[in-house]
Amino acid sequence: MQAGFPVVRALHSLEVKTDDRLSRMARSVSAAVQEGGTLTQALAARPGLMDLAQERILECAERSGRLEEGLKELARDLALRRELLRKTRSGLTYPVLLLHAAILIPPIGTLVLVGPRAFLAAVLPTLSSGYALVAAGWMFWRFSRTRPRLAAKVWSLAEGVPLAGSPLLALAVARFLQVLRAAISSGLMPQESLILAARASGNPRWEGVALQGDERLHEAMKRLPRFPPLMIDQVALAEESGRYDDVLDRLAERSREDADRALRTSVAVLKHGGYWLAIGMMVWRIFSMLGGMPVPPMVPE
Repeated sequence: MQAGFPVVRALHSLEVKTDDRLSRMARSVSAAVQEGGTLTQALAARPGLMDLAQERILECAERSGRLEEGLKELARDLALRRELLRKTRSGLTYPVLLLHAAILIPPIGTLVLVGPRAFLAAVLPTLSSGYALVAAGWMFWRFSRTRPRLAAKVWSLAEGVPLAGSPLLALAVARFLQVLRAAISSGLMPQESLILAARASGNPRWEGVALQGDERLHEAMKRLPRFPPLMIDQVALAEESGRYDDVLDRLAERSREDADRALRTSVAVLKHGGYWLAIGMMVWRIFSMLGGMPVPPMVPE
């Protein structure tokens, strides 16, 4: 598209220059666009491809005729999310392996001297309890997303957790500002822009915020729980100067950097905590078996 190709022609080029999976997707999206749909509609029809914030950014970019800029924004956002996910996985993989080793290694003697049944009886209660807790937590989180009031309460609790609250809030702020900038740039009124940004932020506590009467945008943002006051002041300056694009883009970039920094800190703390927890569990189980004491089931956090 930087070479001036229209959307359909750019998609056709992807059909012949990429792997089979991407080629099939490009062919499907191209067909949907040729039938009269927008690029946003064609991509949103594929479940799991984009989240709400990304859909809103692309939709606003199409409305304003700044599709190339919107696609660059999405590419940058996807790269950041992929990098955050990679750092999280790499940071937590080793502690998780250590926790499993703390559960599986001490009863090895039971496996050799008594047999597999005794070994499984020693490790399965702990492993199954841990897996069940993780699965239940994930299912509850997914279920809460379908219940707005419950989702708001869960998010409020998550924000109060030191290791989770800072990254969650920073990412929500970044998504809010990204969509707000894209919406205002596309020519939407402040009321609609604010509603779109609040919904796309991922923070259920922000949904439902709207301008009241002659209220200005930064005044409505003061009702967003835990939104950084300094950034609200910057938005007020942007309203005075009319330079929404520059200010909101800079604030969104700062929020992404804050999220990356907060996530690195959280992963580092969890990583070291996992080390010591695994070592403590292993030492406790070894001494318990050597002393003939019953080993209580221990569920790794």
